[in-house]
Amino acid sequence: MPLTFDTIPGVAGAALVAARAAHDVTATGPSAVLATMIPEFAAIPTAGVPNSFRFRFPCIAWLLLAIVKLDATINRGTLIVAIMIHVNRLGVALEDCIAGGLNVGPCSASVARKRLRRKAAELFAVNPGPYLALAADLYQMVMPPPAPPPVAGAAVVAVAAANSPTAAAATVGLAQNADGWLLPLADAEVVMFPRFTLGDRVAGSGCDFFYEPWVVSLTAGLAAPMVNAIPPLDLATQIWKRYKAHLADEMLATIMDPIEARIAHVAAYAGPVALNASNAAVALQHNPVLLQTITIDTPGPEILRMFGTIIQAVLGNVPTVLANVGLAETHVTIMLDRMLRPDAIALVPNDRVNLLVSEHKTAEDRRAGAPRDGDTSEKASGGYARVYDQSLNVKLHSAAFLADAAAIQAHFTNGSHPYVIIFEIFNSCEIIFWHALLERKNVLPGVPLVERIATELRSFGPTYLGDAAMQAILPRLPPGAPPRNPQTPAFA
Repeated sequence: MPLTFDTIPGVAGAALVAARAAHDVTATGPSAVLATMIPEFAAIPTAGVPNSFRFRFPCIAWLLLAIVKLDATINRGTLIVAIMIHVNRLGVALEDCIAGGLNVGPCSASVARKRLRRKAAELFAVNPGPYLALAADLYQMVMPPPAPPPVAGAAVVAVAAANSPTAAAATVGLAQNADGWLLPLADAEVVMFPRFTLGDRVAGSGCDFFYEPWVVSLTAGLAAPMVNAIPPLDLATQIWKRYKAHLADEMLATIMDPIEARIAHVAAYAGPVALNASNAAVALQHNPVLLQTITIDTPGPEILRMFGTIIQAVLGNVPTVLANVGLAETHVTIMLDRMLRPDAIALVPNDRVNLLVSEHKTAEDRRAGAPRDGDTSEKASGGYARVYDQSLNVKLHSAAFLADAAAIQAHFTNGSHPYVIIFEIFNSCEIIFWHALLERKNVLPGVPLVERIATELRSFGPTYLGDAAMQAILPRLPPGAPPRNPQTPAFA
């Protein structure tokens, strides 16, 4: 299996669960790429075994439970305290994402989980199998023996080993989000860790810590008899609803040690986590242009201040909140290549921010002066009439457009001759790229390829057409003859 717990010869059942203690996870095969993809997980190489690494269980649970759903065969009334999803299933989901083209470049844990969630959602629509936890994937916790029947002949009732009555009543169906993904459980497992054995679930344990502080808040002001009259499952249901409503945004979600996670869990009762100096660096890593401009080693308060500078310059007089950080990033996407140039890299972060703001304004002014085919309300769509905003947004995110853009970008990356790239643009029949080549568009927000075509290829247009005409007029070359250079792809 790609992700596994330790195998201990001669030990099975509850004894094996206890012997595994912290339940470190071993990753082999494709799953071992997590060691380089997420450096902060601090994977430990397995001595004497190539391409094998050990990870702490909370890291794996937090990362990969977010890309798993429950199969229809699993009883949603199963107690959370009694089971967890086995890492074998998490490994299957991970490796399907990797095989499906997951970007495994080094990144933060927060960015990695967002990449995985996007890829899993894309692949689940085609083949849900790898992402569905089956009954066989439920890893059993060590539970106490069933209580004796209260009356002779009555059914035996199993009891959950958890000090908190609410923890003992919560069911796995509560831990899904609206789409069925186990993202809420992924964050909760870190708070409740460890909970494998009876000894893990004593008073004050993670299981208690997840529920009891919120029970106190939910029942504040109620008399004790009224509190005692509320069924534990009803309390658990309300806690999970509020917990899911207060989960951190993906751009702020990050792995914590269990103690830190418990403190954050209690604080989350007051409301969702907002962007602040302590988590600005987490959000920064989700925004490539802002990350390249501000850099990750900048202190949190300075990151927040620079966010504000960029947001005010790009979006106007709006607050520095997480949503506006992401929106500003989409507006400055075309500036990434500029921020990667040596002269920009050599600057200190504050000067890079000023450079970004200045050159983005120049690009906007140039775009505003580009030839137009509509009225003066077209600015937001890169020169296309605003009436087409929705259609343009759908088009820019369509699989066909993204495939054409990737094919053309690959030619730039591989250093293909301009004539080859121009041929590919015409061959794509994509009018947006034709407009860039024919001086109808200079830039398009969110599509940096448009500006690259306009600046690097447009001047080759006349000579390309001349060469194409020459190739059409001249007789074809005999077999084995050297090609005419430069050679127009259409007549190669």
